[in-house]
Amino acid sequence: MYSRSDLRTLSAKAFAFALALMLATAVPAENPGAVMSRKALVIGNSAYRALPRLGNPVNDARDICAALERLGFEATCLFDVPTKREMRDAVRAFAASLDSRSAGFFYFAGHGIQVRGENYLMPTDAEISTPPDVDYEGFELEYVLRSVAGARNAPNIIVLDACRDNPFQRADPSAWVTGLARVDPPVGTVLVYATAPDGSAIDGDQKNGLFTKHLLSQIEAQGLTLDEMLRRVAQGVEAEARSGYGARQIPYRSSSFSGQFCFAGCTNPELDARIREISEQKERLARELEAISSENQRLRGEASRGAQAIHDLESRVEQLSTQAQESGSRRKDVEDRLSEAREALQAARDSQSERARLESENQAKTAALSKLQQTLQQQSDQLEAYRAEIQRLTRERDGGSRTRNMPSPSNQPRRESFVMPTF
Repeated sequence: MYSRSDLRTLSAKAFAFALALMLATAVPAENPGAVMSRKALVIGNSAYRALPRLGNPVNDARDICAALERLGFEATCLFDVPTKREMRDAVRAFAASLDSRSAGFFYFAGHGIQVRGENYLMPTDAEISTPPDVDYEGFELEYVLRSVAGARNAPNIIVLDACRDNPFQRADPSAWVTGLARVDPPVGTVLVYATAPDGSAIDGDQKNGLFTKHLLSQIEAQGLTLDEMLRRVAQGVEAEARSGYGARQIPYRSSSFSGQFCFAGCTNPELDARIREISEQKERLARELEAISSENQRLRGEASRGAQAIHDLESRVEQLSTQAQESGSRRKDVEDRLSEAREALQAARDSQSERARLESENQAKTAALSKLQQTLQQQSDQLEAYRAEIQRLTRERDGGSRTRNMPSPSNQPRRESFVMPTF
């Protein structure tokens, strides 16, 4: 059973929890300087002129771009970029858009080639026949890494679905190596390959490549950290490559980012535990109220039968009282029965009064428990709203604007301040 002191204790604990949680995790909505921006550059190259054409990269890039925009990224999305210079210009502009409060995401789907341990991303007009041609025609991955490192932000997430079979390896295995070379990313950067270094990725026979298909299935999942999301992607790719293609493909990631980032908002274990606690309390209250309701129903049934018994006893006492006034040899016997009837009547009245008292007490308990149940429901609703607000604030802290053209902080409309649960 819950007393009023239980309710006060519950409210005080909830208030202390909410206050501590807010101080630990919330970013004031009215402080634009605390809001991070999310910036992305997405490139998908399929229509190669001299290299083998690829079916999926443009589809992959379009779908990744759409997902990123839903997640609040200001995304630049390019398809079939023809030249090294245009790719370099796009990366230069992307890197220039980053600052210390930015989260950056670079995605490339298309042909990727390694020569002498260096990785190159291939524009669609690249004409390559010898390894030296790659230096001239290919776009260096190192340029991407150096460019984003200059912003001194974190995280920068570099995703390459570019580990297709090297089209030149069969002609000269000594000069060409399959897949991309292992690279140590700069501080604050997470580098992701569709498959392990020196390996080839499955392009797939569906709309998306195998790796990007699984990336799309996880990137918008609520509450997943970057590490957990990539782990799930890797598990999905490995399992489908084995079962669907009889091949081995294990996505690779190398990270020098020690923080936490969630594409679709991070969960808060303490908040989730508090909501579960309130839910359990609500269930206990519901069981308690049901028990009290059953007890009151029993008391009302007994009270109805007791009222009839009292009526019958009152009639008998009245009858015996009349008989006792008559003289005769049976007077003593009548008086004894009258005394017994009066005692039974008093006992019945006492029982009826006790039932009425218990029912009244249960009604008071029901009112108190119903009030507590209502309070718990309000707290649950407020904490759910608080959790949603924390996820929004986390998104903004990790990523910012949902629009492609975000106004400067001074021109941004002022958002309503966050309201902490008032309990």
